[in-house]
Amino acid sequence: MKSLKLLGNTTAACLFMAAASTAMAIGCPDGIIQDRVVNDIEINGESCLIIATTVRGSVTAYSSAAIILMENDISGRIRVESSAFVSVINNRVFNGNINVNNNAEVQVIDNDTLSGSILVYGNDKADVNRNDAGLNIKCSNNRRLDSFLNHADGDDDCKD
Repeated sequence: MKSLKLLGNTTAACLFMAAASTAMAIGCPDGIIQDRVVNDIEINGESCLIIATTVRGSVTAYSSAAIILMENDISGRIRVESSAFVSVINNRVFNGNINVNNNAEVQVIDNDTLSGSILVYGNDKADVNRNDAGLNIKCSNNRRLDSFLNHADGDDDCKD
């Protein structure tokens, strides 16, 4: 009887650990995430190319040399801060914003936020082109801004 109880407790612990690990965010130790379905991506200090990936949650990156997101479907938000080079190209963001703040060089091009905003603040150089935002497109305190052919259902103050 004790063996069955121990086996039951061990099985329950293993199931709990498996459920917890599937909900955890992944990083980018190999430098690329491609053609995957993941819950959340959290990157701190790593360079990463994220391409053709479905993210059920959000993408968050801090203090990276290079972060490139191309052709992804993201249920949550994209947030990249304090990185050297950021390229966010041709992504669909369903329930959140694209935030790129306090980076050296930023490209935000051909993205669609279905119900969110595109927010580009405090970057050294920002190219914000051909985006479609369900809410607003806002740019401020960027040292150099090139912006054209953006569309926002709300406000668009992202003019150079």
